Amino acid sequence: ENNISGLNGHNQIDFDALHRFYRHPVRAFFRERLKVSFRPEEDALADEEPFHLDYLDQYLINNRLLTMLIKEEDEQAYFQQLKSAGKLPYGAYGELFWQQQCETLLPIAQQVQAQGSLGESQSFTLDIDDDTQLYGWLHHVNETGVLHWKAANLTAIDGLSLWLDHLVFCALGRQGVSQMYGKNETQWCFKALDEYQAIALLKRYIEGYRKGLSEPLFLMTKSGWAWLTSCFDETKQQLDESEEIQEKAHQAFLNVLEGNYSREGECQDDYYQRVFESPNEAEIKEIKALATTYLMPLLIYRESNG
Repeated sequence: ENNISGLNGHNQIDFDALHRFYRHPVRAFFRERLKVSFRPEEDALADEEPFHLDYLDQYLINNRLLTMLIKEEDEQAYFQQLKSAGKLPYGAYGELFWQQQCETLLPIAQQVQAQGSLGESQSFTLDIDDDTQLYGWLHHVNETGVLHWKAANLTAIDGLSLWLDHLVFCALGRQGVSQMYGKNETQWCFKALDEYQAIALLKRYIEGYRKGLSEPLFLMTKSGWAWLTSCFDETKQQLDESEEIQEKAHQAFLNVLEGNYSREGECQDDYYQRVFESPNEAEIKEIKALATTYLMPLLIYRESNG
């Protein structure tokens, strides 16, 4: 199984473990270090959108349907299979549901198809430094970069996932742009980096991974991203530290952190609740500092049309 690198002396890091960690670092600390799970039934899907009883089924159906549309496979056979299995609303409602999904997902399929080759899966082993090796798989890799798609609105968590793939792609000495397409015209796209830049950045994420398995790493991606995008100056490629901008950015941060009557706040997540009910001033400062360290590169290296 995956080594807990930095804790047990092993210097080989599984890329899948790095990906899982950055989806929710505090959850990873409890699960990997303490072997504790507060919501065993939870799925990574809950990171992106509100979880409803039928959401998982719908998400899985949509992702498979999207892949079939991209590959121009017979989606009607899949429709009949789901209908027979009772996975779709009854009668005409099932037909309507299916039609709506196809109409929603077709634009994503067309964007992906326009990129040409869907690429292939490739295994890799990467020497990060004299002591550390990263190994695993990259999926949907072609000469021009990594290409991903998802039947959901893309979030900062998705951006971070593609960014890690892109760093490995560039660290292997490849030159290209990596892209990801989602619903409602959401997308991520990252510029080419040289291999030395990519290795240096991967070191940063591996260091965070090791630190975060020793003690909780308060990288709260949703709140941190809301703050960061509200105070990042795209022209200067740096944070705007002015009082007025920081006040607005802090309010955007609190809105996502605390939530409102219609949306649960990020700090109400079961894992964060075990660490703090509501973060204090020092913890908020730490959350923002970690967002700057681990999320700001996504803004710096993001393609303007991505």
